[in-house]
Amino acid sequence: MSTSPRQTSTPPTLSRFESFAVKNLTAEDLVTLSGAHSLGSAHCTVFTERIYPFSRDSETDPTLNPGFAALLRTACPDNTTEASVYLDLLTPKVLDNMGFGLLGSDQALTGEPRLAAAVGVYAQSSETWVANFTAAMVKLGNILELTGEEGEIRTNCRVVNTDRQYYHRLVARSR
Repeated sequence: MSTSPRQTSTPPTLSRFESFAVKNLTAEDLVTLSGAHSLGSAHCTVFTERIYPFSRDSETDPTLNPGFAALLRTACPDNTTEASVYLDLLTPKVLDNMGFGLLGSDQALTGEPRLAAAVGVYAQSSETWVANFTAAMVKLGNILELTGEEGEIRTNCRVVNTDRQYYHRLVARSR
């Protein structure tokens, strides 16, 4: 195991989230939609910097529950590139308010005073989160419909497809 602290990325700040306002979404919508991170999985490389030498003073990110961090270290050996874990270990296949805040972007929401209150409310009330999530998804769905050659279905959500014509044919066939 390495003993030197890793280079960590700077957590997102509210100013980075203000781009949501351009799309007529609020900061609370951002918190609400981030709740969807309770469903699915993440490769260990996405959060490794939070579970291995975090700083000179801490082996793991002090905002992570120590037991959860230990479990993650077991599931994700140092320097692994292939392993992945569920984002929510309690109810991994249910969209709910039970997530642990595994992703750094989710944890950053609790560090912003304007957003921490909403995070706390949603952690305590699944009914409130479900109602607000439904409303935020409707707002998100109404942002802009891309049709024809304006849009695409990405095979990897992080990367724009390189063969755009193939994906346009794929979209056309699915209609």
